[in-house]
Amino acid sequence: VPRLPGIGEGVREKLVVDREVGGLFVDIERYSHIEEFYGWEVFDEVIGEAGRGLKRLLGTLFATEDLLAINRPSGSEFYVFLAVPSALSGEAILERLQKKARQLEETLRDQLNETFRHRIHRKIGLYVGYARIRHSPQVRLERLVYRGLRDAILMASSKEGERAAILREQF
Repeated sequence: VPRLPGIGEGVREKLVVDREVGGLFVDIERYSHIEEFYGWEVFDEVIGEAGRGLKRLLGTLFATEDLLAINRPSGSEFYVFLAVPSALSGEAILERLQKKARQLEETLRDQLNETFRHRIHRKIGLYVGYARIRHSPQVRLERLVYRGLRDAILMASSKEGERAAILREQF
């Protein structure tokens, strides 16, 4: 999975052409007990499997042209940038992103728990947040992307953030 700066041009093109994209944030690091109890090698295997699991979702849960990235080498934070159908309303876009985030969370969690069930004796969980990233000619594209990712990260940290995002969109 490429690093976030490496896919910047692809995200920029999507924003310019499509005017908006959806951003998903996946965090496994909160479950650092894996590294603490099982060692960094096992934790690295979990992160590697998570990246492979995300790639396998291209063409199924995600469109083949959607973009995947990891925050930093050997990091545990992943990003997915999704195409957003232009015909959808703002609320429908958020509902779609919420559904994709939930499906991603369930699918990836199940895959990781199945793969490591004999080695890790706790459930492997993950946090997923989402955000709608809209093009604005007044704001640098990089700033728009990082602002959207920050919102997705905050949402992943708090389910209350998800409710707040929907309320913001309704206003």
